[in-house]
Amino acid sequence: MAALGAPLRPRGRLAALAVACALGSACAPAAEETTASASGDDDTTTTGGTSLPPPQRASGDCLGAPVVDPGRIAGSLRGIPAVDRGICGVEGPTTYLSLAPALDVDITATVHTAGFTPRLGLSPSTCVVDRELACGGETIALRGVAAGTVLTLEIGAAADDPGLAAPEGIDDPLDFTVDVGFRRILAVGEGCIPESRGRCPGGTLCRPPLGADPEDLAAWVCDVLPADTCASAETIAIDGVSGEWVVARVDPQTDAHAHSCTGEGSVERVYRLEISAELPPGASLELASKATVGLAARGPGCELAAELACAAPVDGDGVALTIPDLEGLAQAGAAPLLFVEWAAAEDGEALEPVSLDWTIVGG
Repeated sequence: MAALGAPLRPRGRLAALAVACALGSACAPAAEETTASASGDDDTTTTGGTSLPPPQRASGDCLGAPVVDPGRIAGSLRGIPAVDRGICGVEGPTTYLSLAPALDVDITATVHTAGFTPRLGLSPSTCVVDRELACGGETIALRGVAAGTVLTLEIGAAADDPGLAAPEGIDDPLDFTVDVGFRRILAVGEGCIPESRGRCPGGTLCRPPLGADPEDLAAWVCDVLPADTCASAETIAIDGVSGEWVVARVDPQTDAHAHSCTGEGSVERVYRLEISAELPPGASLELASKATVGLAARGPGCELAAELACAAPVDGDGVALTIPDLEGLAQAGAAPLLFVEWAAAEDGEALEPVSLDWTIVGG
């Protein structure tokens, strides 16, 4: 069995194919020949004898931002006025592109400049400030963008950047290029080899299902992992005053959910807690473990807004979490969700089981 949290790797013919692709050019698409136009039109190119329009460039007007596909797009901050609350809330000149993926994707953007320190932001398509979904320096990323979502990519600089004072030249120091990438999010049960197809969605792992031939390339699909998401949560009965259960940590898991107190790079297992209807008034559920794990609870829904409590792991000190108002959850017919998080195993590492103690405490 593969180490927990580590992606399964195909062997045999699949490994040989990967080596062949790495050493040769047979797996790479042939590049189209592109030459400068003989007509003298600015930026016009011909590909296979067909004239192409000038490439799209980032716009200084958010409402006029061109919709672009993944690839490299150019632009300039020369002559672009500063906006009061620009990228990351900082005043500065800002240009815009519009992104509209037709499939579920992860988005990355990387800007290349020579004369100024760049800033990047991703926002909803409303052109309203202070609604950024991501912002930062040379590279930003946004995971899990649904098909049909329209976003605005902002490229700019801070108003006090000394590079903005550079004079215009043949190679203008205020010019930039930005690389936009879409990584497709595959569907459950969809083939996931080669990796260039995209990544598997949360709650699944690229692997051959039980009984399939791992040497068969077509057998590798985005396979659902038990107890990896709210939808596939494992049910645990909380009946009585106290008890214990064990998380084996031998099955593969991913990190399909983000919590307020735990960061990325961990994996998690999700439990649905069936609470007894007979509870003392104001009862709460106390959970504790001596292991280095994180705990989070949500209810009655699975969204982050429904988070009831969160406790980050502390090395050597264990962890404790209290889920309040069990009586209210029980009366609403809501079974709270418990997320147990831990650091992903290294290759070949076997993780010890985690013991979780629980106690019903009266108000």
